Amino acid sequence: MDALKGYYEQHSDWYDVTPTLLMRVEDFDGGNQSIIPTPPPGRNKIIDLDHLRHERDQMFENTTQLLINMAAEKPLILFLDDIHWADNPSLNLIQYLARHTKEAGVLIIGAYRPEELQKIGGRAHPFIEILHRMKREKLMSRISLERLGMPDIEKMISSIFGRTGLPQGFINHIYDTTEGNPYFVEEVLRSFMEEKIVDMTDKDWYRTIDTSQVRMPETIRDVIIRRINRLEKDTIKVLRYAALIGRVFDYRVLFSLMGIDEERLLDCLDDLVGAKLIHENLESEEETYKFDNTIISDVACTDLSRSRRRVVHGKIAEIMERLYEDKTALVIYDLARHFYRGKDYSKAAPYLMGAGQTAESLYALEEAEKYYNLAFKALSELEVNMENRQRQITVFGRLGRICQIIGKWQFASDYHERTLVLLEEAKNEVSENVSEPRELGLFSHEMLEESWWDERRAEAYRALGYIKRYQADWDEAVKYYDQALDISSGIDDLSGVAEANRGLGYVHWRKGEYDEAISHYKISIANMEKINDPAVGGVLFIELGNVYNSQGDWLRAVEYYEKSIETLGEVGDLREMGRAYNNLGDIYIQREDWKKAIMYCKRSESTSKKIGSKYMMGWSSFNQAECYANTGEFDKAIEKNNSALELLEPLEDKVGISAIYRNYGTICRLKSDWDRAVEYFEKSLAILSELDTPFDTGSVYYEYGLMYLNQGDRKKAKPCMKKALECFKKVGAKKRVEIIRTQWKDL
Repeated sequence: MDALKGYYEQHSDWYDVTPTLLMRVEDFDGGNQSIIPTPPPGRNKIIDLDHLRHERDQMFENTTQLLINMAAEKPLILFLDDIHWADNPSLNLIQYLARHTKEAGVLIIGAYRPEELQKIGGRAHPFIEILHRMKREKLMSRISLERLGMPDIEKMISSIFGRTGLPQGFINHIYDTTEGNPYFVEEVLRSFMEEKIVDMTDKDWYRTIDTSQVRMPETIRDVIIRRINRLEKDTIKVLRYAALIGRVFDYRVLFSLMGIDEERLLDCLDDLVGAKLIHENLESEEETYKFDNTIISDVACTDLSRSRRRVVHGKIAEIMERLYEDKTALVIYDLARHFYRGKDYSKAAPYLMGAGQTAESLYALEEAEKYYNLAFKALSELEVNMENRQRQITVFGRLGRICQIIGKWQFASDYHERTLVLLEEAKNEVSENVSEPRELGLFSHEMLEESWWDERRAEAYRALGYIKRYQADWDEAVKYYDQALDISSGIDDLSGVAEANRGLGYVHWRKGEYDEAISHYKISIANMEKINDPAVGGVLFIELGNVYNSQGDWLRAVEYYEKSIETLGEVGDLREMGRAYNNLGDIYIQREDWKKAIMYCKRSESTSKKIGSKYMMGWSSFNQAECYANTGEFDKAIEKNNSALELLEPLEDKVGISAIYRNYGTICRLKSDWDRAVEYFEKSLAILSELDTPFDTGSVYYEYGLMYLNQGDRKKAKPCMKKALECFKKVGAKKRVEIIRTQWKDL
């Protein structure tokens, strides 16, 4: 009746006579059974059931006639939401209306959630019977609404936030959390805004978002708990323990964990499937089940105490270790997680390190970072001995390397610095206990060798040099590379000598000191040939290609880049392949072959995405932006440039950011937006003034000069071109010098 209340209020003659008897009868299923309300105290009133039926039938008929009369004026749609919450009399009314308005212009639409049609007090949900009756009478058609896919979720999020271009990682997180349930999406996003995790007044909100701070929205929690509480006690326990196993859980593990009769366990699982809380995982060949989404599994185990969870996680770990005795690699993540949450740190540490290595090999670098961090925490809980010391050193080294790849420079520096501290502490302990090898642990045979310590130290110094060079801190980079080179030379570590020289060569290249760069690269190649390491050789081909590219010897540069891609492809080094593709694209940018440039830059972007290298994704994006700007596709150019800035600003990549501002200036130049072009070129030059990179500075001045030429102001263009020429001459960029001299004979 609420659905028609608005109409009744506008037509008082109907509203005044609307019967309210159904509000007094809680359950009336057509005459077979009724629940009669208790009369108020002090009254002894006899209720006539025949009279109630008559009144009900009259109300049904009056409501039906009202709809038919309304539809006579124009077709009528009656929409009823959440009809799974309707009481029996209302459900009977829906069936009655459907039966008696078939010939009228009335369309009744009812929305319900199938997962809510669980048994109530051991009895079938009343709506199920109504659906069966209506189906038999052909009064209804059912339309199942599938969950939203990723593109639709993206549109929904953009609509709620009122903006497009949201970070893909954020959209992926929402999709993974909600599994495409639009109600969950809406509630999760609302909770993000209420918890100030998302502040749309802050244009940079997406750069600092921490979804781990978000609490489960109470609205979602209440819906799920209501569904869970309708289950039997045994079934609820099965659900909770299954949730602790994981979103996807193995039947064998659950059976061993529960310790109940198998038939009873299967009945419980059937009830959970029927309640739409879990489903059979048909993608797996094993007997596994899967929670409908992570929200359900999270809510399912919230009522368990922390002590209970710890104990159960420990049992799960032991069961899985036993069941997968000969193939623990298949469940390495699960074993790591359960032993850690079960606080069995001695077993958790090696499994966490193994999980980190597995994730790293699959280029799931953020996952690897998470597991290595947990491994260090687990190791910190164990006794201090040489075995655990070495594990800590290994973990910090790997964390530093991962953070380098994904561009977390400060974290990477911290890890490598801590590695050096640990090495010093551990070496001192070995020296003190060298007469008692039993105290040194399982790895004493390695750690007693002097070269082991030196190799690790040189490795850490090279990593620090690598970080400083990408931050354009050339002096610090040289300092670290020199320290690494001294150590590696002292122990005759050819690989270390080659790597340190490669790093020094890069610094000299960036500074425009090409002869010095080539000299260092040749030393690297000579050492690499002795130890036959194709992976490092492939990287060296990129470095040499860079030098020849900057000098304008493009044919030679292309030759080296292509050799590097071939070599790196054989060893599967996607990180460096992404760099080689990008640099090939840069050559075609200089040759103004925009089509080929975009092709190679896109290859770089897709390759870098596979390993999550934000640094290289940013570079390939702003190079694409330059191409799109020069082909007049300004919207694409701005989109790719914005994306590049979003990636590189948090990394504090000054060289990359200066190139992005140069691109913005070029876009404005080509759109004749002179004032903004000047603003962007000046921003780019301000950044480069802190660096010693003549080639990049020359490129900005050249674009600046072109802007004044486009304005027809050759007088203002001339000093810009002169500065560009000086920069290019300084680094021996012959092609660039030739281009400017051709246009400016008087320079």
